[in-house]
Amino acid sequence: MTQYFVDFENKTGFKQHLNFCVYIQIPEPPHSDSVAWLISSLSNGAVSTVSWKFDRYFVALAHYIQKKSNIGVYHTTQVAPVILGSVWEIIDYPKSDKNHEETQTIVEHDNVKASNDSIKIINTSRKAADCGIGMWGSACVFERNLRADSTTSFKVTPEYWVGVFNNELQRGQVIDDTIALASNRIKFEGDNNVAIIIAKAEEPSSLPLSLSY
Repeated sequence: MTQYFVDFENKTGFKQHLNFCVYIQIPEPPHSDSVAWLISSLSNGAVSTVSWKFDRYFVALAHYIQKKSNIGVYHTTQVAPVILGSVWEIIDYPKSDKNHEETQTIVEHDNVKASNDSIKIINTSRKAADCGIGMWGSACVFERNLRADSTTSFKVTPEYWVGVFNNELQRGQVIDDTIALASNRIKFEGDNNVAIIIAKAEEPSSLPLSLSY
């Protein structure tokens, strides 16, 4: 299984730390939220590396929270390891002595399969749910408010992007390209499995990213 690497280098000359982030965009569902996936906070002159493989996936339930700054964050409440082509179901979890309120849980749907490049989630609970998928230990894409008696399918044919931010960034935070200082798509082709991203400010209002393989 190929392991992929992204090397970050901060050569901006800025006094403050910058947050370098790898995030994912997928074709389906069409209105999904990409969230901060792999993050490195770098001071000027610092370097860092993030990496991943295509061998670990999971489904997730979460609570979406809108902060005062209008930045949305998904706080994961449950995860379960999955394989591509599987189907999962969100159901109501009944009250108990330990659980005083009815909640939702996600379980594998037996005897049903999705396409080989997808993970399908069916919400058979009585209320909407925030659900998503993750790879390599961290959630990467969510669908907000999947309605009761609705189905969504996450097509795991991802595009990889790098964004650079000067604001606080945490895992699960919705990526907003309008507040990124710069962003660039990464394409691994052929035998290439290493991308090098260098941020170097030419002027205060411009932050081009140098990308090489």
